[in-house]
Amino acid sequence: TPIRRLVIVQKDHPGFDDESNFIINSVKYTLYTREINNERANVANTLFMIDLCKKIAEKNKNVHIEIIVGEQLVEKGLHSLYGVGKGSDSPPALVVLSYKGNTANAEDVYAIVGKGVCFDTGGYNIKPTGSMETMYFDKCGAGSVIGAFRGVVEMGLKINLVAAVCLVENSISDTAQMPLDIVKTYKGLTVEIGNTDAEGRLILCDGLSWVQKHYKPHTIFDICTLTGAIIVSLGFEYTGLFSNDDTLATELTQVGDNCGELVWRMPISKEARLLIKSKYANVYNTSNAGPRAPGASVAAAFLELFIESNVKWAHLDIAGTSTGIAKPQGATGWGVIFLLNYYRQKQAQ
Repeated sequence: TPIRRLVIVQKDHPGFDDESNFIINSVKYTLYTREINNERANVANTLFMIDLCKKIAEKNKNVHIEIIVGEQLVEKGLHSLYGVGKGSDSPPALVVLSYKGNTANAEDVYAIVGKGVCFDTGGYNIKPTGSMETMYFDKCGAGSVIGAFRGVVEMGLKINLVAAVCLVENSISDTAQMPLDIVKTYKGLTVEIGNTDAEGRLILCDGLSWVQKHYKPHTIFDICTLTGAIIVSLGFEYTGLFSNDDTLATELTQVGDNCGELVWRMPISKEARLLIKSKYANVYNTSNAGPRAPGASVAAAFLELFIESNVKWAHLDIAGTSTGIAKPQGATGWGVIFLLNYYRQKQAQ
């Protein structure tokens, strides 16, 4: 639709209100996120992403940072995350930022976990030409988490928020993970690696488990470029939403409708849960029925195993909306506006 009327309002104008300020800031942090996500892999490796998180913590005294990197992941029991990234010279890491904006109720904690695969070759199940070149975008979930967290902190929203990013490069080397390896997750479940290119769920499961155990959120989201199957299902306009809570799913759908970052709820079926059964481990990291399975639901069924029964959870698959057709060239920064609108609604009154 062509713009027919444009009104420019200065901040000291009576027409400039809190809503105007929130919109401007939401755009600001979205642009910041696009810059992160558009960086190529030779710049935006895991150490680059760690440094971004450090800068947010250094600038804001009310932010605490926890960094677990390299062999420390093994020492802590985060074998699944470590296994994906161990084949790269850029060390795998879990970075957790926490912010207390609601000091009156310290137990009222929200959390987000982002997939930060700084480049994804597919591992030994290597991606073909035409599918690998843009895999520097496989960190878009982590970029959105960093951007949204920075927005929450710098806008002073009155919530307690924990933001974790799982950072790896999925590379091929003599130390890389092999197909059919069996790894132990932080939760204790064993996973048979049916496909090294189904790596996002392997890092997210440890990130989700770590945050739930050590930070005790009542509501947790993960945001990730997880499956090509969600693009087949929903295209480039809707993010795939999976959730264990009907009220939360309805609420998030409304948030998306209101702010323009749309979500569509997808099912986690009994069939999807059966398709991740393994003969040799607790779970298979991809479908045991081959490539024609419902891939997005299978991935969600895998992550569901790592959500505690008393925690509300939403899984946001942004594989189609993080970049796409009829959008800004490169990364869109999807999720920053969505998350900021949700967390603004959840502020302490």
